[in-house]
Amino acid sequence: FFVLGERAAQHPDLIRRIGETPLGHSCEVRGPADARRAFIYIDDFVSGCVAIAEKHANDETCRETYNVGAMASTSIGRLAELLSGVMGREDVLFSYGPAPHGSVEDRCPDTSKIRFGTGWGAKVSLEEGLARTVAAYREAKG
Repeated sequence: FFVLGERAAQHPDLIRRIGETPLGHSCEVRGPADARRAFIYIDDFVSGCVAIAEKHANDETCRETYNVGAMASTSIGRLAELLSGVMGREDVLFSYGPAPHGSVEDRCPDTSKIRFGTGWGAKVSLEEGLARTVAAYREAKG
């Protein structure tokens, strides 16, 4: 699974929709294809949180703020292409909707504070994370 703020459920929903799209039909993707987001695999997100907790383990008054995330953004269109490839559904066509009200074109956190303060960095690539996510989704479906 990937962590993506308020859109955390986008991946399982998109995986489901890609899998259910009949041959020759279009799969709807929420938001424009060129919108960019930073995706992080859940194991990396958790390890980032642990790195922060360990850094401040002896400081009960610490109220630091950190961004835990990937250091690069990927377009929603590229995400859809990667997912369909991982799923063996290169035949799926995509249609993209408008940007949700108030959304930004490129959402990518500045992770320099956690990287330099703790030495932490995400280790799982987007492609590997998607492959793991699809495998877990398929296993859960039975």
